[in-house]
Amino acid sequence: MATAQERKKRKLLQELQQMPIVQIACKRVGIPRSTYYRWRQEDAAFATQANEALSQGVDVVNDVAESKVISGVNNGDQRYVFYWLNNRHLAYKGNGFNWLRDLQAERYEDTRRKLREFYNERDNPKES
Repeated sequence: MATAQERKKRKLLQELQQMPIVQIACKRVGIPRSTYYRWRQEDAAFATQANEALSQGVDVVNDVAESKVISGVNNGDQRYVFYWLNNRHLAYKGNGFNWLRDLQAERYEDTRRKLREFYNERDNPKES
């Protein structure tokens, strides 16, 4: 039969698999963080299991976050499109938003050119 401490350790590991924040997991189980860190020091097997649980928890959060980004892309939200391209697409990865700034600069210069042409034609009409 498992002791109360073993049950709490098991529950804590389950919490860490879903929420990889030690403070929150400990609070949900009803133990102070210091107990978690003491258990890690005293029990190498628990420390290994805790590391694995934290890793799984990070994967869960990453999956949730990535699904939100994909939803944003599917909904046409340009912030998510830019984020996805800058972080996942090789042509844009590592470039930050340089490609976006370049595009905006091209549009800006194009708009300035068109405005100059418009005012030039307005102020200097061609004689027919």
